[in-house]
Amino acid sequence: GLTDPFVIVSILSGMGEQIGFTQCNPQKGTQDPQFDAEAILGKCDGHSRVVFTVCSGSGFGRRDEFLGQVSMPVGTLHYGTQGTRIISLPLGGYETQVLDSQHRPKKLGNLDFEGRGRLQVVFPAA
Repeated sequence: GLTDPFVIVSILSGMGEQIGFTQCNPQKGTQDPQFDAEAILGKCDGHSRVVFTVCSGSGFGRRDEFLGQVSMPVGTLHYGTQGTRIISLPLGGYETQVLDSQHRPKKLGNLDFEGRGRLQVVFPAA
C-alpha cells in the first residue's frame, strides 16, 4: 500500500554526537517520494557522518514507523567532480539513534525492521 514517508537527516561528529538535524515533511500517499532537505555541515570534521533515516507517518506522532537507515562519511561529499553528484545508498537496519531538534530520542516504531530499497541522494553543484 501507499505510505506517508519522510526522511530525517542527522549530522554526527567524529565522536558520534549529533551536531545537526533536519526533518522533511511527509510525502502523502506515495512509494516514490522526493524530499528537499538542507543541512548545515559547519561543525563537521574529517570523521563526521551524515545519517539518513527514512520513516513513515506524520513525522510528529507516536505512530511513526522506521523504514530504513543509511549513513555516509561527510568527506564523501567532496570526492569526484564539481558538478551535481547522485549517490544511491542501500537502506539497512536501525544502527544510529536519532535525536530530535531538542536532542531527545525520536520515538519510532518497527525498529527491528531491516530496511529495504535504496535512497538516492542528490548533492547539487554549488
